[in-house]
Amino acid sequence: MEAAKPLNHSSKKVLLYLGLLSDKAGFHIGENAYSGGPLGELVQWSDLIASLYVLGYKLDFSHELVDIKTKFQNVGNADNCRGTSLMPYDVIYTDIVGIKHFRAVTKHKFERIKCLFRVLDSFGTEPIYNFKLWKPYIIGDMGKTWGNWNLQPRQFMTMFPHTPDNSFLGFVIDVELDPSVKFKKKHQGLVYGKESYMWEDKRDYLDILSKYMDIHATVTTEVNIKNEKVENVQVEIPGFVFNHEILPRNDLFDLLKQTKVFIGLGFPYEGPAPLEAIALGCIFLNPLMKPPISRTNSKFLASKPTEREVHMCGCIQIYVLMYLINMCY
Repeated sequence: MEAAKPLNHSSKKVLLYLGLLSDKAGFHIGENAYSGGPLGELVQWSDLIASLYVLGYKLDFSHELVDIKTKFQNVGNADNCRGTSLMPYDVIYTDIVGIKHFRAVTKHKFERIKCLFRVLDSFGTEPIYNFKLWKPYIIGDMGKTWGNWNLQPRQFMTMFPHTPDNSFLGFVIDVELDPSVKFKKKHQGLVYGKESYMWEDKRDYLDILSKYMDIHATVTTEVNIKNEKVENVQVEIPGFVFNHEILPRNDLFDLLKQTKVFIGLGFPYEGPAPLEAIALGCIFLNPLMKPPISRTNSKFLASKPTEREVHMCGCIQIYVLMYLINMCY
């Protein structure tokens, strides 16, 4: 892939600060990337990096706090956020962890650089959790949430189009299909859940599905470095499940080409994988949440700066789905 050559103007300087990869974040996303860890955010970062490179921008990368101290030590003398040689970059792409690092390191200088930020924010940040003016009306301790940044809402860039208040950045579903090659679907489903804790309390649900199809999975058997933000629970995978363990991308796509149903467990709430499965001809089945999951009844969403409720819309009753599968294939 070759970068574009700018025409008669200087390329903008862009810093990509991946806070989610820092040791301080405690997510261990980089270490667990090849053994069942979450990949959704890394997919979006990869697509963003590739796009900026192709467009010809000058890119710098970091995930270390020491780089913030070094690169932004002189911005305190700048008159404003833009239009000064004291600013080392024209734009800063980061995430919520990264912006926390910037505010902690730059302190009072943060106000001088905050217009440069473009923040990758999976769940989105609604204005009520962003502006300090509304802080008295927010339930709970704002200091423990992912909000309270006082940025322009459009500076937050989401993975899915959750709210018009933020910018929708999205990601790429890169599935290459040869129209001349037809792949035959088998009577099988593949479970969306790479770590065993995601299978907790799902046995009855899977027992019903197993009566109608073979159940496959790609659950890691490796012991991942523990994510300090998630309470991992080890759950035994049912004996009727054929576990392939973690597969390389092409092998996973070959498995999806043979699969009729991509079976959600309710968590992960969202990610690229269901769209990849749909692109390869699968029906995506996900449990319907009653009542809906939100920050008021979910520990996972309690600190997220959004009022969004997770309903798992578009769910089909299992027996109706089985009938449709038999009719379609």
